[in-house]
Amino acid sequence: MNINRRGLTTKQIFLGFTLLETLVIVVVVGVLASLATVSLSSARGRALDIKRLSEIRQLQNALDRYLNEYDFYPTDNQIIPGQPFLSSDGFKTYMAKVPMNPKSRSGGGCPDKEYVYRQGTEGKTYNINYCLIQGFADLVADNCVALPGLLCVQNDICSCEDNLKPCCGYCAVGSTCLP
Repeated sequence: MNINRRGLTTKQIFLGFTLLETLVIVVVVGVLASLATVSLSSARGRALDIKRLSEIRQLQNALDRYLNEYDFYPTDNQIIPGQPFLSSDGFKTYMAKVPMNPKSRSGGGCPDKEYVYRQGTEGKTYNINYCLIQGFADLVADNCVALPGLLCVQNDICSCEDNLKPCCGYCAVGSTCLP
C-alpha cells in the first residue's frame, strides 16, 4: 500500500506482462513466423516454376520460327543457355539470349542444371529438358520434357539406357528417352 499526498492509501498497480504471458506471446509469434516462412517459400517455388514455363514457351516459339524458315530444328550447339539463338549463318537472331534456368533451381527432386535442348531425329523434332519444383496447374513437380507443341511431358516416358550419354539431359533413374 502506498500513501498519496492527501494521506489516502492506494493500492499499487503493476503494469506489464507476467512471465507466462510473455512466453505465450513469444510462442505465438514463433508459430506465425514459421507459417509465414513456409508460405513464402511455397510462393517463391511457384513463381520460379511459372517463370520456367514462360521461358520454355518463349524458346519453343523461337524454335517454331526457325523451323518455318529452315524446315528443320536447330542443332544442339545452336541452343546454348545464356547465348543468343542465331540462324545457322549467324545473321538472323531468333532470341537475343536463350533462357537460363533461374537460380534456386534445386529443390523438390530437381537437379541443379540448365535447360537441356536436344535436336531430334533428322531435325524434325526436339526435346527441352527442365524441372518443375512444385508444379503448376495440371503439371506435376518433376523432371519434364518439352516437345514440339507440348509444354510438358513427364520425364518417365524417357529412357536413358546408357548413363554415358544422357539422352534426356537429366536422366532420372529408371527413365528411358524417346529418340
